[in-house]
Amino acid sequence: MPKNILFVASVYRVGEKVYPILERLASLYTVDVLLLCQMSPKAPWAGDMDLRQSFYTLCQEICRNVIIGASQSELNVKINRTPDYVCQNLNIKDYNLVILDDNLCRRQRGTACIYKAARKIKIPVIACSHGNREFDGYISNFIGKAYDYSFVLGKKEVDRFSTTQTRKYLYPAGIPSNDCLKNYKRRNKHILVITNGVTKKLSVKLVLDRFCEQTFLDIGILDLADKFGCPIIIKEKSRYHRKGKLELPLEQKLQKYSNVKCVMDIANDNQLIADSVCVISTPSTISFKPCLPPLKRPSEVTTILQSAS
Repeated sequence: MPKNILFVASVYRVGEKVYPILERLASLYTVDVLLLCQMSPKAPWAGDMDLRQSFYTLCQEICRNVIIGASQSELNVKINRTPDYVCQNLNIKDYNLVILDDNLCRRQRGTACIYKAARKIKIPVIACSHGNREFDGYISNFIGKAYDYSFVLGKKEVDRFSTTQTRKYLYPAGIPSNDCLKNYKRRNKHILVITNGVTKKLSVKLVLDRFCEQTFLDIGILDLADKFGCPIIIKEKSRYHRKGKLELPLEQKLQKYSNVKCVMDIANDNQLIADSVCVISTPSTISFKPCLPPLKRPSEVTTILQSAS
């Protein structure tokens, strides 16, 4: 029996860590990709380099169909009026498995609507880890409501749920985008600082200390740069709030420091990590890159697909 998979790509900065599995999946099964929400070509890119373009090209080369879904702005308007709007161009019955690129499912992203349609005809749905936050237990709230199974980063996350029924629905999958780090050589060219909340509004929302010029000075990065004799690169996440924000961009605030460079979108973040003397980071999945060895992952997607057929 042919195995058909629907892969739903919705948020690049979440999904990019698992997008490398797509090529392997397409070599084993028939794969369609739904570009939804922030991954829809109809959605604007919030950063300074549209990193989705290489993913679009890959999908066109290896997938059977690339389905252009609704953008976030379209979903905001239509999903409350027409809950099945997301599925109007999908033939859910054609698939044996649905994979979501994010297990932190929000109604306005539309993935819960896809799950509802798949569940009616008993097609399993598995979601991929949102990031470094499984320990707050949110997955338990979504199992059976937004997806049937979830990939998590590793055994530690699975063990976190060892006394609950949730455990049997979790599969340790590692971080596929990190696997190629073994091919990079350390070059000690710069100190890398990875930020998260750089505006007051976002810091409050994420319950994080805001990274601003004062934070930059307080943590002594300039002294560290003098010690190692290297420049500083500050990596900011591309987010939609950046468009039209009133606060002065971080790079403008720090341009007075001659050895500091602010970047947002990087074509190869593995190289950025490998070139670092050290990495200073807020809680973020990208900060696993400098400290985790490549993981040997079992083919959990294959296991679930076989059990579903």
